Amino acid sequence: MGIHFFKREWGTNQVLAALREICESKGATVRGAGEVRWFSLHRKEQIAQVVEALSRLF
Repeated sequence: MGIHFFKREWGTNQVLAALREICESKGATVRGAGEVRWFSLHRKEQIAQVVEALSRLF
């Protein structure tokens, strides 16, 4: 059984919103976010796309 820091029933949007709120409450500026479906057959491509999209923000 894995360790979960967020509610198991939460989806990506809820987790990203919670992470954004936590980071911003500590003074961080969140410039973007990305989703990679861990069990996807296209995970490597998704990672590359998210990295590319986030890197354009800086």
